[in-house]
Amino acid sequence: MNERMDGKSAVHDESELHCANHPKRSTKVSCSSCGKPICPECMVFGPVGVKCRECASHARSATRAGKPSQFAGSVLYGLGASVLGSMAIIAIMSAMPYAGFLSFFIYIGYGYAVGEAVARGAKGNRGPAFMAIAGGCAALGLIPMLGGGLFGLLFIGLAVWVAASRLSG
Repeated sequence: MNERMDGKSAVHDESELHCANHPKRSTKVSCSSCGKPICPECMVFGPVGVKCRECASHARSATRAGKPSQFAGSVLYGLGASVLGSMAIIAIMSAMPYAGFLSFFIYIGYGYAVGEAVARGAKGNRGPAFMAIAGGCAALGLIPMLGGGLFGLLFIGLAVWVAASRLSG
């Protein structure tokens, strides 16, 4: 059960290898990403196996730096969700003009939906740039609701925060 999909083995049973960074140290463990032999000092435990320091340092930044197609997809998905969501909010609020505390949950749901749409458009990428896209899309969709007074502004701020926090990390 030590074989990976690409044929590389994470734990070597057949022969003893030497650490790529410390040639005098023998090891039976290799990086789950690149296959480089690593000793316990060079191991970084990740969510999916043991990695060398180089591969582990790339993993965090890889989910933060997006490609142009992912930025475009996140904007398109976010704007689409914000338009549909704002139309749904307008329909709900016109049917129930005194929704009161229910408005709190409606705006939270709106923010989550816009954040989820941006996350899907970004294809799993996260970080400050995608958080800004989610918050901006949520805010743009709620422009028609700006006349709601102080509580309306608080609910809009809540929706923007929920959308942006969906992409933090």
